[in-house]
Amino acid sequence: MKAPLWLNGGSAAALLTLFGGARPRLVTSDFGYSILSFAVGATLSLILFVWAYATQLHYGNKGITKTGQWIHSGGYIVLLGALGGFLCGLRLAYDAIMAALGGGQ
Repeated sequence: MKAPLWLNGGSAAALLTLFGGARPRLVTSDFGYSILSFAVGATLSLILFVWAYATQLHYGNKGITKTGQWIHSGGYIVLLGALGGFLCGLRLAYDAIMAALGGGQ
């Protein structure tokens, strides 16, 4: 659960560092969308922590039930969303970097 949070947060920080230098660079809308995508991924990572807590709370109080297993499976969907936010952010960041370097669009 920590990995998507680190990936999304670190990627957003790295992208902001790259574009926040002294030299002015061309900033396209892909830059903003990539930061937004990383933010969505990080938010879903935080939701995943709460989801995992809810799953363990249900297992602790009621044992392994069908409902608990559905809650558990839902956590994987949230995890995939967080990883999807990271991958989408990477693609958009690549486009933004290529445009800033003059090699894209």
